[in-house]
Amino acid sequence: MSFFTSWLKKRVPAEEGESEMSFFDHLDELRSHLFRMAISVVIVAGVLFAYRNEVMTEIFRKPMNGDWISNRMLCQMSAAFCFERIPIDLQSLSPGEQFNKALTYSLIGAVIICFPYLLWEIWRFIKPGLRNKEVKAVNSNVFWMSLLFFMGVSFGYYVVMPFSLIFFSQFTLMEGIENNWRIGELISFVSMVVLGSGLLFQLPVAVYYLSKIGILSSAFMRKYRRHSIVVILIIAGFITPPDPFSQVFLALPLYVLYEVSIYVCLRVEKAEKLAEAARIAGS
Repeated sequence: MSFFTSWLKKRVPAEEGESEMSFFDHLDELRSHLFRMAISVVIVAGVLFAYRNEVMTEIFRKPMNGDWISNRMLCQMSAAFCFERIPIDLQSLSPGEQFNKALTYSLIGAVIICFPYLLWEIWRFIKPGLRNKEVKAVNSNVFWMSLLFFMGVSFGYYVVMPFSLIFFSQFTLMEGIENNWRIGELISFVSMVVLGSGLLFQLPVAVYYLSKIGILSSAFMRKYRRHSIVVILIIAGFITPPDPFSQVFLALPLYVLYEVSIYVCLRVEKAEKLAEAARIAGS
């Protein structure tokens, strides 16, 4: 609460005077940022909705063809993954399903595309309440968070999703049951895997901030490294379909990110010790 209170007392730049912003000024400023964020998402979502046929063909339908880039790589790994086309017929079973899911993928796609801009708007709102030292420490976080997010989105789309689609298309409960998928379920599945992977790749950034405020330490993360593997597998199980291949393929990079997060935590602790030593020397 002390950090939040001090942040609310942020001042405008010196050349504009030293007047403090009131609580309602903060609300008005927040509303402006949220409005610009919403407008950007709505505009991009409108474009995606207008070009829904192209989006469905290139993003959702093309991964079901054998000549798609990820499927070609899987085919080189094993003949079991070689196919001309995933033999699945897509269908709509309710009057509003196609329209509702078009809105769904448009909004999710817009959030993914606008992610760097959304972060930038949040950063613009928070930045005036930070000290110069704090600004320098987190100034590049918009870039790193965007990079990690798009790495996660790409990993989910090009690695996790192909394995999942192939697994579910070939799995049958009993002979004679056909796999005909609802288009809405396919859109929801792809959106969940892609967006979830992007958010999970924010782990190092989350660890950075948690270590800055003293909640996490490198010693704690090392001590519970084995426990983290179980937690990562559980989280990967929620994001991916219930097949072991997709779960493991998502869990592997998450564990790598966990190890990277330990290094990030160590860097934060080292910086804090140096800052504390400098304060003691100067006092």
